[in-house]
Amino acid sequence: MSLWNLFSPGKRAREEDYIRRLFHLALADGEMGKVEIEYIHAIGHKLGLSHERVDELCEQSAEEDIKYLTPPSGESFFTLFYMINLILVDDKVHEEEIKIAKHMVIKLGYAPDTVDIILDVIQHNQAKNISVEDTYHHLKERLA
Repeated sequence: MSLWNLFSPGKRAREEDYIRRLFHLALADGEMGKVEIEYIHAIGHKLGLSHERVDELCEQSAEEDIKYLTPPSGESFFTLFYMINLILVDDKVHEEEIKIAKHMVIKLGYAPDTVDIILDVIQHNQAKNISVEDTYHHLKERLA
């Protein structure tokens, strides 16, 4: 745990809630592939979570009462972008994943069609070999 998180317990709770929501979304199609698990572990690592803690959060993701802690406004787009990117990580887009993503997007204060916009831009940029970081910054400017 980083020193910053020692003084910001609410931040850690939001990060862990986010990981649970990612697992919940990954399970929307009834299965969770290796690539989805690896993606969520990579996001967990970026957030400073141990591999073991991410596994624990995976076990908690099947619970129906995921908290949906609202991130601070500066973190909303980060949450949104990487959540929607997860839908594409296994190269399959399932209707249940879209339904859950739209529900989460509304909770984050965005219009439901934001999911479709972000999916389209990510797929377009992937086809043109544009990096995830560049895609993120472009969309953040466009949708913020």
